[in-house]
Amino acid sequence: MSRGYRFGVFATGGDPYGKSRRDPDYDARAELITALTGTATYEGDASGVWSRSDGRNDIFSERRNDIFSADATLTIDFSAKLLHGGEGTAIGRIHDMEIGGTPIAGNPEIALSGGQVRIDGQVWAAHIGKARMTFNGESWRGKWDAALFGSPASGATGADRLPGSVAGAFGVATGGEGFTTRREGADYIVGAFGAYRTEWTDAPEGVRQDAP
Repeated sequence: MSRGYRFGVFATGGDPYGKSRRDPDYDARAELITALTGTATYEGDASGVWSRSDGRNDIFSERRNDIFSADATLTIDFSAKLLHGGEGTAIGRIHDMEIGGTPIAGNPEIALSGGQVRIDGQVWAAHIGKARMTFNGESWRGKWDAALFGSPASGATGADRLPGSVAGAFGVATGGEGFTTRREGADYIVGAFGAYRTEWTDAPEGVRQDAP
């Protein structure tokens, strides 16, 4: 019998980070985003499913599926030229994973890298990057992506120019790149995360500050 999970994420209380020509402050907002610089750290929560195989590589294999919770940390380095063909970068990790309130032995941690933060139509997003984990001597591989929320008001300064939050999904699997083909004997982790801006460094001064 085929089984599967599909994870998504939604956010309330903030518009997708970007600009729309229907916005009466379009010109001022576009100027703010075009000139965006600095680095921001986002911290929040993650949740998902850890699916373990019994080791049999056939359609009769049994699986154990556990719901896990974790912390999510993401750092985005923005570029002043993002709207002119340049790209920012996003890296992060899913860490301190627990099942039923108990930390998972071995302290597994999923590393998120290779995220390219760029304009996508009229919305900024951290496009698909690499997700990696090494656990019990085995390599897990997969992908992640995210979207940014909280567009700046016209005239915004400092950290208020940056996205206020980020939300996305991730997945890794044993035995290969994962998620393009279902492998009966593989183990899988799939989940979603949401995080709020907690710190920022405003280039070029490079002074680290707590987010307001």
